[in-house]
Amino acid sequence: MTKVSLDIWGRAFELEIVYDVYQDEEVLKEQVIAYERFIANAPHLLEEAECEVKKYCMRVNKEDILENEISNIFKYVKPKALYIKRNSGEDRIVALLCDYRFNPDDGIAIVFKNEAYFAIGTQNIIL
Repeated sequence: MTKVSLDIWGRAFELEIVYDVYQDEEVLKEQVIAYERFIANAPHLLEEAECEVKKYCMRVNKEDILENEISNIFKYVKPKALYIKRNSGEDRIVALLCDYRFNPDDGIAIVFKNEAYFAIGTQNIIL
């Protein structure tokens, strides 16, 4: 199992790296490129995504959060893995998979496409 250390929103995390491959299949060259480009841009991408994560939490679970503004995102969201999707055409898709306090079954996926924030939702949007 391969892991990577990343600073996410001011905290260090050891994340599992998960490649979308078939059983007994090698990681695709395009997936390696997607991973490398994401890591090179991670500080900026993750900083930008923090705001989107807070908005998502407030939109989906405002009544459970009991604050007007989230001061500590880690009360609700815990990063756990990087998911590198099998590439479709030219797109490089990487998702930060997180546990989510209010949806332990489905968690949250923060999706980046071609080194830019793309979407956020339950992990079903990427897996």
